Amino acid sequence: MDNLKTLIGSSTYIDEMDDEEQENRDVESSVNYDENEIINNIGKPEFKSVYLNLTNFDNIKNLSVESQRGFCHKILDKIIEVYEYEFMPLPKLDSQQSINNVYDLIEFLEYDHIDFFASIWAFLDDISKVNLELYCKKNIERILVEVEDQIDSYDFNELISIFLRTNNKENMIRFVVHISEKKRMLIKLRIMERKENG
Repeated sequence: MDNLKTLIGSSTYIDEMDDEEQENRDVESSVNYDENEIINNIGKPEFKSVYLNLTNFDNIKNLSVESQRGFCHKILDKIIEVYEYEFMPLPKLDSQQSINNVYDLIEFLEYDHIDFFASIWAFLDDISKVNLELYCKKNIERILVEVEDQIDSYDFNELISIFLRTNNKENMIRFVVHISEKKRMLIKLRIMERKENG
């Protein structure tokens, strides 16, 4: 709500500004609102709908690399808070590709991971029938081997690969349990689809 109040307050028309200045101010307000919405929803169930429905996300992507860098550092800080993972060393974020890698990372962490998890669970037990937390705790090494094997099958960018390869065992298993619990039926359906399609 505070983010919305900020957007409304900063987009109010000011008589002393000409139309171009007002338009620039409106775009800046909109970008700040969208950035805050993304950051505030990382780790929350509504992240995907918020992220995919932001009307001005292209405005963020059209900013200079310098302007996007601060936003991406906020995303990485939020990943530390929510996922208890810190990139060491911090990514340089000195090109649009390196910036896009951060966007891809947060998409993967938050919602774009069904195929990857279906590939993992296809080699484990039936995800719909096991107690996930208990199963994952009993089969830590097996799960980590499957994660490692599947990384090479996907065209992940550097940040996603680093997150998956260098995360400590406890965090990785917690991540697998968390995603598997949340997306259990979607993962099961994807495995079934693959079997049907050969």
